[in-house]
Amino acid sequence: EAVEGKQWSDIFNERVWSNINAEAPIQLHMTPDGIVMAHGLISSNLRDHARFGMLYTPSWSKVSVKQIVTPAMIARIRDGVRTKEFFLGGYNGSVFSKTLGDNTIISNSRQWDTVWPDGDFWKAGLMSQGLYISPNKDLVIAYFSVNGPDRSIDRYLRPIANSKLIQKN
Repeated sequence: EAVEGKQWSDIFNERVWSNINAEAPIQLHMTPDGIVMAHGLISSNLRDHARFGMLYTPSWSKVSVKQIVTPAMIARIRDGVRTKEFFLGGYNGSVFSKTLGDNTIISNSRQWDTVWPDGDFWKAGLMSQGLYISPNKDLVIAYFSVNGPDRSIDRYLRPIANSKLIQKN
């Protein structure tokens, strides 16, 4: 904010949200003193959530007038991981492996909670929502759920992404 002379919400809107043909404005949650909580308290409708995810796929041009997430950025997400041992040794590694029912996760990276060896990545949201991205398969799974604390819906993401239903031509 100090560098740009603008609020984070305005910067994000200019650089990202205004370019994805969103149906609705993004809702950024703020602290009582007006600071955007950009670490995760962001709300959108499900279609706009998926549009954001598509920025990370080869189909980005279906939702955006310009490329926002470059192949170099995706490479940094995939390659900028710590070791699997480090990931599993921390709180989130074991929790996410259990939540997803998957021990093949290699780490987390940047905003993404998990990264798999094939380059897929996932971001968990509060109350069983999330975003699963497979750039190689040109796949986005955006979801909201009402199953609450058990997050059982998350266990289906990886099997769906790797199923014969989803095949890259």
